[in-house]
Formats: sequence, structure tokens, C-alpha cells
Amino acid sequence: MARRAAPQSVALYDPDGQLGLPWTPDTAEADSETAREWACLGWLALGDLAKYGDRGSAWEARARLEEARGFAGRLWAVAVAAVYPDYGLTVVLDVPAVVIPAGIEATAAGLDLADIRRAATALADVLAQVTERARAVLRFAPPSGLQARARARLAGTSPG
Repeated sequence: MARRAAPQSVALYDPDGQLGLPWTPDTAEADSETAREWACLGWLALGDLAKYGDRGSAWEARARLEEARGFAGRLWAVAVAAVYPDYGLTVVLDVPAVVIPAGIEATAAGLDLADIRRAATALADVLAQVTERARAVLRFAPPSGLQARARARLAGTSPG
């Protein structure tokens, strides 16, 4: 058990006064390597989505859509300097006056494969947007090759 309070936590009982001392756990912030990993995993999920869509597996494609959206949320949390960015959208919504990424509303889909692919294409634009915003905060190399491959798969212009 931590003997000091993490950022944004409140101690209800602190008889020895230790919880008032500053302490930042590793999970409170992301580093460049982690942000790049999240970007890579987001693009990999979109590429996998196209594969599952081509196989006719709507459930697997939709799961990968949700996974990719989760990584976009983590990157957006980095971009808006949210504490605990690994929680993605949950912590983004706690940032005062936060602006949600443009086009995110178009990334929702049901179980229709055409709708999932449409949402994934919209999510590709959002993922590119939030990656660039996160790169402005934490310098990291963009996964350009993964992005190009995922976009080609979603457009149906790349072999499986």
C-alpha cells in the first residue's frame, strides 16, 4: 500500500501525515516509448479489423474497432496532458474544457460489416489526428508504415 497520495487522490484518514507528501506513480504519465506503442497498437488493430472484415467475422472486427478506439483515447489523453493516460477517454473527460477529437462520433458501429469498415475508416482519421497531437507533447516517431498498411487494408487495396 502506498504511503503517499497519488495525483488527484484524496486521503480521508491520514493520522501520520504521510499522504500529504508528493508522489507520482509510473502510471500517472506516459513516456514517448509508451505513446509510440499505443499508436502502433492502434494501427495494428485497424489492420486486423480489415482482416476480420474480409473473413466475414463482424464480432472480431468490432472488437478490434473498440481496441483501436481505446488506443486513440490513450493518445488523446497524452495530447491533453491528462493524468493516468492509460485510462484513455475516462481521464480525458476529467480534463476541464477538454475538446473531443474531431470526427470521433463517426467511429461508432453496430455489427454490420460495412458499418464497421466505415467506422474504422473514420477512426483511422481520428487516430492520425490524435497521434500528431500526442507527438507534439511527447516526441516519438510515427508508425507511418503501419498507418499506410492499415489504411490500404481498410480501403481494400492491399493484399491480406
